[in-house]
Amino acid sequence: MLNNDITLYQIKNSNKKDHIELFNLEKVMYESFLKYLFPKEIYDFLSYFLNIETIKDKMNFDNHTFYLIKSKEKTAGFFEYKLTPNAIIIFNIFLLKENRNNKIGSFCFDFLKNEAKNKGINKIYSPIYKDNKTAQEFFKYLGFHKKEEKAKYLGSDIYIFEDIFEYDI
Repeated sequence: MLNNDITLYQIKNSNKKDHIELFNLEKVMYESFLKYLFPKEIYDFLSYFLNIETIKDKMNFDNHTFYLIKSKEKTAGFFEYKLTPNAIIIFNIFLLKENRNNKIGSFCFDFLKNEAKNKGINKIYSPIYKDNKTAQEFFKYLGFHKKEEKAKYLGSDIYIFEDIFEYDI
């Protein structure tokens, strides 16, 4: 795949059409992927927060940035990150099944590395669910290393376990 076939489109909070497209992608991610990573009660708990308002709240109150990924003008996936004074934190890089293993994820990561360099940031982190071996392998392929393990409290006595992966620029 040629890089000029890939377009990144930042989602703005005022564009309802983009919110709906992102919501639909997150729904696919939940139903085709997260459903198999977590026990039913955790999946059900996380699914409760899957809605357009939560996406807007992440943008407005948590300073998350979302990009739609287009490949040959078709929606290929999305990524989500947060810029902090010292690091970029990648929360999601999700590609629809037919767009995996063709360098789109690497293209998105290169975009984020350039974003970090332009902001004078030399660290990128990504929390990855402990059982998500596919994501762990992808981030290792990109040059990340496992920094630490964390238990993340979700509420209602529900915890998920993550490995924090780190990349030095």
